[in-house]
Amino acid sequence: MNKKERRKYPSLRSFTWSEDPEKSEGQLLVENTVQEWYDAKHATSSIFEIEFINSLDIKQCPFCESNDFTKYGHKKDGTQRYICKECGKRFTALTNTIFDSKKIPISEWIEYLLHLFEFHSINSTAYDNRNSPTTGKYWLIKTFEVLKGISRNKIGVGVACNETKSIFIVTGTSKPSRKSTKETYSQHIARGSVLVHDDEHSHSILIEELELESIVYPTAETKELSDKDNPLYPVNNLHLLLKQFIRNHGAYDREHLQDWLNLFWFIMNEPKDKYDKVLKFIEMAVLSPKKVRYRDAMSSKHSK
Repeated sequence: MNKKERRKYPSLRSFTWSEDPEKSEGQLLVENTVQEWYDAKHATSSIFEIEFINSLDIKQCPFCESNDFTKYGHKKDGTQRYICKECGKRFTALTNTIFDSKKIPISEWIEYLLHLFEFHSINSTAYDNRNSPTTGKYWLIKTFEVLKGISRNKIGVGVACNETKSIFIVTGTSKPSRKSTKETYSQHIARGSVLVHDDEHSHSILIEELELESIVYPTAETKELSDKDNPLYPVNNLHLLLKQFIRNHGAYDREHLQDWLNLFWFIMNEPKDKYDKVLKFIEMAVLSPKKVRYRDAMSSKHSK
């Protein structure tokens, strides 16, 4: 059966037994259940979502980056519109973001992000959120775009942390060298601070150039210690969690390794509360001019 011959089925939304108000209990059960199905599969933006979108502090036109714009009425759902006095184009707070031209409300992302931040696989995350696997992959690429900031196409991972933050950076080499160590960490360590490490030879470049105080715990001395007694446990634990994260996403490829590390970094750093983290991501996304088109995202180059 080709496209022209396909049978058109009536929408669940239009289903009703009759206009007669006197319906049987069975008819009411079926009719109300079908309506619940439709509402669940075709959610609309809530008043809280519209209020959230309209509360965003728009700084510039997403087309020409001019800050000379003004309010220009509302869309049917209540979303505030703006018009740029410089280029004349109209826009909303979501224009040219990952939520641009959205067919489903932003709130649908909340469950997806919660599962993603809990180390669920992409397939299970999409299934739990009642999305197709391709939608799960498309949303993952959108997530990568929001968190993007470091170059790709390298190998090796640098990990470091202090009491509150951590970093995960593709280093450019599988074996640490003075050059790669300097490029990886020097912009993230304050001059004159304390470096606690395992006496890796390449760390010397950081100690020399940043005038660091060096506290060394050789691996030979720490490998037999319990976690609570091991001074290098915080960074060792990050390595273990990163390995678990990568195992749960076995379909990743090296070309996009930094994207995965960016996501893992976001999961492991502040805010610690997962709901605060979801809100932080959504705020980053709507305030970031990173529109991702489905056709471009799901091309063979990006959907591996």
